Amino acid sequence: YIERENPFGEDLRNSKKSIYQLSDPFLCAYYKYVVPNRSLIGLGRKTMVVDLFKQSFNEFVGKYWERLCRNVVSGNELFGVVWNKASRWWGNVKNGSSSKMIEIDVVAESFDKKKILIGECKWTEKENASRLFYELENKARMLPFVKDKEIVYVLFLKYQPDDICDNIVIPEKILTM
Repeated sequence: YIERENPFGEDLRNSKKSIYQLSDPFLCAYYKYVVPNRSLIGLGRKTMVVDLFKQSFNEFVGKYWERLCRNVVSGNELFGVVWNKASRWWGNVKNGSSSKMIEIDVVAESFDKKKILIGECKWTEKENASRLFYELENKARMLPFVKDKEIVYVLFLKYQPDDICDNIVIPEKILTM
């Protein structure tokens, strides 16, 4: 019911950056929407709770979209490369004279350790893929573990974007994997 998540590259035994969270999406939905609104539901105001759920549904699903994307990358061949277990990465990076907190949704290393996949997941209606690739490339330059590796940038999107870009994965492609 509970899972532990560590940033990519962290030693599981010594990491102090672990995050613990509910692993089951149904339990997570119950504690996010039902428990805080029990009194409204008890008063028969179910439509208010349903409206709250609808307003934040894409954000809620986005979290599980990220997990699905990491699971699909792990141990599979994608873009001609077989990848090790994928995970997220978060942490502070040097940005000039200051430091900046960043998060990468999907990070995986190839089995031959020569390539690294850096991916961004978006569960939204319309996205500018060119802008997302640009932002992802800027983030990747600051990562401490990409030195001497070929980087494969990937966008995992809800819909195929209008601008044509390589390395885009949409739900239909995941279903065929």
